[in-house]
Amino acid sequence: MVSLARRPASALAATAIALVCANASADMGPLEGIIEPHQGQAWTVSRAQQGGWLFDNPAAAYDIQYYYLNPKRGEAGRREISVDVTHLSGSGDSLAGILYGYVDSPRSYFMFTVGGDRSVNLHYFEGGKVEERMKLQLGDMRSAKARLTLRESGSEIALLINGQEKSRIGNDRMGQGAVGIVTAHTGRFHLDNFEVENQ
Repeated sequence: MVSLARRPASALAATAIALVCANASADMGPLEGIIEPHQGQAWTVSRAQQGGWLFDNPAAAYDIQYYYLNPKRGEAGRREISVDVTHLSGSGDSLAGILYGYVDSPRSYFMFTVGGDRSVNLHYFEGGKVEERMKLQLGDMRSAKARLTLRESGSEIALLINGQEKSRIGNDRMGQGAVGIVTAHTGRFHLDNFEVENQ
């Protein structure tokens, strides 16, 4: 198995859709209206019959797709970002979850995700390289569905899965940047109930 953390920048392709601010309450909350049905070379994006969105990448290994919102004035450092993630199929390398702290120039961001191997992960992308910052095995999960939550407290974040805090991390890159969702590697994912709330 090849780790995402060890892949060079040339092996990663990313598609991003951005919006400064949006307000909606259905399915993917403020990302509704940003996410649209899409058939690309790597990813097919479609509405799910049960609500939310399906993200399908059958063959383009190490391809990353994300959608994000820039922070509103005064909210950075006190946001709580959540999304429901279900892995429908995919390898152990497949990832889906929260895009956090996205900065466009120079490009950098965190990915807080559930892996196809039933792990929870935190990766950091900067300077064309992806680094694994945290990996916790969650073999006791009873379902492929998980609720991911990232809670800011100034320059520190708490990482929660299904309402239980699993880790905390703090540095000068926390508490700022855009937030959204991300999917990576081959697989089929269902994402729903994206929320951004101020604490």
